[in-house]
Amino acid sequence: MKGKRKLILWITAVVFVFFILPMGIAYFIYRDTFGLRYTTSSYMKRQVEEFEGLKLKKYFFTSNKGQKLTAYKYYKEDSGYKGLIIIAHGFGGGGHNSYMDVADYLAGNGYWVFSYDATGNDESEGSGVGGLPQGIIDLDYAIRFVKENEEFKNLPIMLFGHSWGGYSVGSVLNLHKDIAAVVTVSGFNSSIDMIRDNGGDFIGKWINFFMPYFSLIEKIKFGKYANYSCIKGFENSDTKIMVIHSSDDDTVSFENNYKRFYKKFGNNSRFTFIEYDNRGHSYLYYTDEARSYGKKLSEDFTSFKKSLQVEITPEIRAEYFKKHLDKKQFFEVDKGLMEKIVSFYDESSAEKTFTKDYDWNRYKKNKQILDEVFEFIRKKSLAENDIKELLKEEKIKPVNLGFNISKASFPKNGADAGFRIDYFLYKNEGYKINIKVANFIKERLSVLFKKDKNIEAEFNNFFIHNLIDNSYSYTFVDNDIEKKYLYEKNTLVGKPNKLNLPKDYQKYYDALFYSENDIAYGYNIGITNEIPYGREAMNHLLELQDAKIFENILIGENPAGRMYAAEALLNMLKNIATIKKINNVFEILKKDNTTYLYCAGCIVIPKTYEFIQNN
Repeated sequence: MKGKRKLILWITAVVFVFFILPMGIAYFIYRDTFGLRYTTSSYMKRQVEEFEGLKLKKYFFTSNKGQKLTAYKYYKEDSGYKGLIIIAHGFGGGGHNSYMDVADYLAGNGYWVFSYDATGNDESEGSGVGGLPQGIIDLDYAIRFVKENEEFKNLPIMLFGHSWGGYSVGSVLNLHKDIAAVVTVSGFNSSIDMIRDNGGDFIGKWINFFMPYFSLIEKIKFGKYANYSCIKGFENSDTKIMVIHSSDDDTVSFENNYKRFYKKFGNNSRFTFIEYDNRGHSYLYYTDEARSYGKKLSEDFTSFKKSLQVEITPEIRAEYFKKHLDKKQFFEVDKGLMEKIVSFYDESSAEKTFTKDYDWNRYKKNKQILDEVFEFIRKKSLAENDIKELLKEEKIKPVNLGFNISKASFPKNGADAGFRIDYFLYKNEGYKINIKVANFIKERLSVLFKKDKNIEAEFNNFFIHNLIDNSYSYTFVDNDIEKKYLYEKNTLVGKPNKLNLPKDYQKYYDALFYSENDIAYGYNIGITNEIPYGREAMNHLLELQDAKIFENILIGENPAGRMYAAEALLNMLKNIATIKKINNVFEILKKDNTTYLYCAGCIVIPKTYEFIQNN
């Protein structure tokens, strides 16, 4: 009996020494490492106003335990969209906010960007991160959310991840094999690899003893997610992968991750590898100047700490960096690298959307619509009978733009291309044709252009590329009729002023002056409270404080632009002379029953010009 009791005691002791005790120690180490919340420092926080033209829209979605995560869609109104890029942020610096510069660059190159705060970070719920596999879980739920959201339907989905996010975007491919492209920057292969690589810095060789316990903890906490790795994700999908890393990275081992990926996939055409040797970990995608500035800033702060001879509090730190940090210098992205990333996404999204699922019917439909548009252009017909026949055939009625000008618009749509044809008439005589094609047409028709170089050559011959919004357009004008129109208008309201606008402001002037642009007059759009583009253009032009600009727009071709011009003139010069000037133009427009489009909540309605009251 005594022997049996002794055996039980020995077994208990062994279980305690080799399982319960080390398991308990491992648990406390794990909890202390991953149980914290992380918030972006106030002095590092970016604001959307720092980025020209960048807009955002807020979303909420739930993750695995019902915790609510906060996300934003970043976009630029005049850049269209080629796909959706989801950003997964790094560990320890707060949520996605510090990646707003990346979102801005991608949005400016034609993408919607969906970026979220992971569990336990910034605006998202969670008492702490919990562990590295939580990054895969949150990204999994983010991808599910965008796939189920009608707003993002049919867009190719691509991923961008840095550090912890780099591990997440590679590993999530085990669950979402239809992702078009992944860019992983300074990423690691698996959670357990990262713990092994970095844990040795704290507990030395003992890390190998505790690894089985850390592994068990993760399997209990995260289930199947604990087993996922980038290598498994790369192997289990056909996704195109770009891997970027610097050999001097002191956070994520270059040898144990990048070199490992390269050894296994270096000869695979799906993979693109970019290696640096002096960019570190956190600021790899910034310029050399930005990193030098950051290093000098850090050195200056160290000197400042020594000079104080007191303990540095978070408040002192925040006050120092708030005063000395130049965000523009500190966060200057490397445009050369970002261009490579954008080109990689462009190629991948085009292949995903237009090659893999391309069929012969789509090819024929695209070719047919281009042939029709080209024939329309070659004909260059502004003859009155042809126009009447066209309007009858298309069942459209011209819209009165004022000053005896009207516009008739109709679409021509293929499978991947949408053209809008605008006919401009002066006293019912055709005087101008403008054809505008949807943004990023070349990417959308890449397969057609590859198959038929003649079509691509003809497209390039006819259409002019607008770099502002990456659109293409064709315009044909009957000069004789245009001269008659301009002469009569100048007789009625006077000649426009000669202007010499700064280059950055020309696009705002054009948006308000020309009738090719469909804009509405108003203050906000629906429940999103977004500012209409026309109002944004007006506000930018008001920066120049030049009344001559708005005097021109007041007699321009765009009905809503005239309303913005009247408002701007009253903003600058609210006097009897200005009111008379506006009313003289409005009287002519009122007689013609000219209307302009007005934003009323989510509804755009036509409104008639009314006289401005003296008071």
